[in-house]
Amino acid sequence: MGAPPLPPEEALARLVLNLGLPLEDLSTALLDFIRYFSLPLEPGLVHRLRREALHPSPKPGGESRAPARALAAVAAAAKGLGLTGEALEAYAAALDPGYRDLSEGNPGGGGQDGGGRNRGGRQNAGQDPLEPETIKKTAEEAEAASPLLKILNRLPGKNQERWVTLPFTFFSENVEFKVSLRILLKSRGPYGYEAERLALDIGLVSRRWLFVLDKPQETVPKLDVYVVPPPEGTSPLALEGELREILGNIGGNIRVKTSGKMPFFADSRDETLRSINEEV
Repeated sequence: MGAPPLPPEEALARLVLNLGLPLEDLSTALLDFIRYFSLPLEPGLVHRLRREALHPSPKPGGESRAPARALAAVAAAAKGLGLTGEALEAYAAALDPGYRDLSEGNPGGGGQDGGGRNRGGRQNAGQDPLEPETIKKTAEEAEAASPLLKILNRLPGKNQERWVTLPFTFFSENVEFKVSLRILLKSRGPYGYEAERLALDIGLVSRRWLFVLDKPQETVPKLDVYVVPPPEGTSPLALEGELREILGNIGGNIRVKTSGKMPFFADSRDETLRSINEEV
């Protein structure tokens, strides 16, 4: 009879050390991303991707955005590409709404200057709430303005999945919304591609929301909602009720998670990694 499995945290720590990585959040995130995109856990590849994630950012504050650069490097590698420093910065800004103002000329469509004036790709402040078709058009225009995103969004990964990122920023009722829409498209053979996971990552001035909708075949959809910090005076149960009322059957099983810090890109992590005892 074999040895009992290690606790998930200990198993993951052993894997990190076996690969020669430091025990830190970035190492955990990097391994999660690599497994999610079906890349091999080869030490040479892992260390190269970590170096790219830690490469000094030319923008102020970029050093704290290594997880976004790690995801950008891994996602590009899964499509068979390596990105230059400038391209990696732009892709990280597309993936992470909180990174966007750190990268000038990013695919999300710009930011505000010191006087509060809007630059390209944003809706005017103070307008009425946007309709879904308007948001869709804004996202499509953001991709069309970025040759980098147009290429990355159309290339399949080595597992033949397509991972699409659509960043955009808009104002509604004087509130600025920085958004990254990330979509996982599964190949259905002759039937083309079908969206299996959709993540809506929304950055506000004082709050971050992440909606992750899973739509596996022949099962009920599942919606995980992360919010940090949680709205005052509202319990997770109350938020779940409000979302069910708004979304109806589209949301499927809804779970709201408000405790702790926002996980780095929860939609792009391989949860099975935490049950692995040894990989190398």
